[in-house]
Amino acid sequence: MASAREVRGDDHGAGAVEGARPDSSTMTSPTPSPTTPAEALSTTSRAELERLFVGLQNEARDLFAPRHVPRVASLDALCFQRDWVARNRPVVITEGQRHFQRALDEWSLEGLRRKAGDAEITVAATPNGLADAPVGTEHFCLPEERRMRFGDLLDTPAPGPGDDILYAQYQNSSLTAEFAHLLGDVDADLDWVSAALGLPGPDAINFWCGGDESVTSLHRDPFENIYCVVRGSKTFRLFPPTDVACLYFRPWTLARHRRDAVTGRWDIEPLSPPQTVDWSPVDPLLPRTQLLARFPRLGHAAGPISVTVTEGEMLYLPSGWYHHVTQRAAVGPSRDHGRWTVAINYFYDCDFGARYCWQNFGRGVADLLAGGPAHPGTP
Repeated sequence: MASAREVRGDDHGAGAVEGARPDSSTMTSPTPSPTTPAEALSTTSRAELERLFVGLQNEARDLFAPRHVPRVASLDALCFQRDWVARNRPVVITEGQRHFQRALDEWSLEGLRRKAGDAEITVAATPNGLADAPVGTEHFCLPEERRMRFGDLLDTPAPGPGDDILYAQYQNSSLTAEFAHLLGDVDADLDWVSAALGLPGPDAINFWCGGDESVTSLHRDPFENIYCVVRGSKTFRLFPPTDVACLYFRPWTLARHRRDAVTGRWDIEPLSPPQTVDWSPVDPLLPRTQLLARFPRLGHAAGPISVTVTEGEMLYLPSGWYHHVTQRAAVGPSRDHGRWTVAINYFYDCDFGARYCWQNFGRGVADLLAGGPAHPGTP
């Protein structure tokens, strides 16, 4: 079985795949060969594929995708595996606080500053709050990464027009790598999750601290994800894996936000050598009429399914589910964390089995419908 760590790289980009093409001297027909697989589709074939995908969406809504995300008080390993992992369905656990109770008690603004204020951390800086997201019609922009004291981040005032938007969102197990002084405040493992998945523990534990301005664009993760909110709230807009044909994935040129140290101007710098990444341009925050005008197939999608996770709650986000995330510091009982929403998440390796293969097959057919190149890249 391939692990998430082995496969994860494909989720961040896909290069061109070269294949043999027939030499013109061997062609027996003067009709030119189509330049892409999509051009080989007849009108009848395309209409039939569209009909099949509409049927898939209808069945997914009726048999698989929930209209809302259920909430349960707690789970044991058997129930978690049987009812949620095996069925690939999300769920909110409302009474999982025992795994991060000390964080709930002590991660006020002052508590975080006292415990980890001197830690040198990686911060994502952007002009628009969109780190790792499509910008315009051509580029997918990575954030400018800066090293700074965590205390300095916490002291940063709310940004005004033209100010940098900062977000502690480094994901390479950032809690263990950069916030060692906070490790004792949360469980190193969620025992019922590890037991259900047959794993020794999580692959990574990440720490998140950002303002309302920071938004996570629509994507999926090749992990089983347990997301725990400590301060504020997070709103997830979910699309099940069956919605892949409705999300209009396409290649984007990889670039990075850069702020000129002299002029203060933000620029977009393409990476060198050139690289591409497949990503969805769908922004669930746009008015639905505008979305459907640009992406008509979205009208058949089961998503977005919206769920808000507040302080002390945990969201199980199954592998392969597409999600877009916003946050609000003012939602929740605490008023001691300033303008920051604070969370952690546990990434567990997932089983790359038949489900993963079918998802990629669906993505390839979606490429044909979109008129783009069909390829085995991972959305």
